[in-house]
Amino acid sequence: NNNNNNNDKKTNNVDDAKEMMLDGIDGCQAPWLFVKIDDDVYLSRDSFTQLVQNLPRKGLYLGRQRHQAKVKRNHHKWAVPYYLYKRKHFPDYAEGPMYMLTSDAVAKLADTYDPDKPQDEIFPLEDVNTALILQKSGIKLVTLSKLPGELLTSDPALASKHEFLLSHHEPKYWVWRPKTCPASLVAVHAVSPKRMLKIAENEATLGSTQAVLQEFCPGKKPPGATYIEISSDVDDDAMPDGADQASIHTSCY
Repeated sequence: NNNNNNNDKKTNNVDDAKEMMLDGIDGCQAPWLFVKIDDDVYLSRDSFTQLVQNLPRKGLYLGRQRHQAKVKRNHHKWAVPYYLYKRKHFPDYAEGPMYMLTSDAVAKLADTYDPDKPQDEIFPLEDVNTALILQKSGIKLVTLSKLPGELLTSDPALASKHEFLLSHHEPKYWVWRPKTCPASLVAVHAVSPKRMLKIAENEATLGSTQAVLQEFCPGKKPPGATYIEISSDVDDDAMPDGADQASIHTSCY
């Protein structure tokens, strides 16, 4: 059964993420910041470095905000059984390709890790599960604010939708124009290894910011380019093959 296999993979991702958080705490010297990032996400190094320098050192859960996302049921690839979550919408959570946590938030997640917990009792979606645990601990999701002079916000109405993570989860992600590609763009998802190498080479002459913007924000659809449209409700059945199979990497700061 393909659906069962997909659910098993997502459940394993939850376990993997928690184990890596525990390893991160043990393996880094006095870490204060944890970045969960998939291997198909490309960082704009300049924007990322500047952002990190201005982040609070405690109580941080930062990512691209998903607001009032509908819960999938039955045989959907990302289905959540009713006995694990009874509401129709998830709480605000950071989309899984990349999000950032301070060490105290990571500790809250690590505290819930139980290697002996039966598979059918594990919440199957790693990114939503993170939000559910931190919500109980009083740590709210924040994202980048579109208000001048304000870095972070938890208010969906004030969120800078594209600045943290430009993603093919967009309703029409090929419509990337200057207004959706600010110079402060932090990361892009999803990016093939070949494309990553191309951007890395361009960084040597253009710098990180311009290399990323030139590649992903051309101002118009490049001739001969092919793009995939994905609904705003994130219908993952329409995603390219392998889009949900990215490996998880972690870094400490």
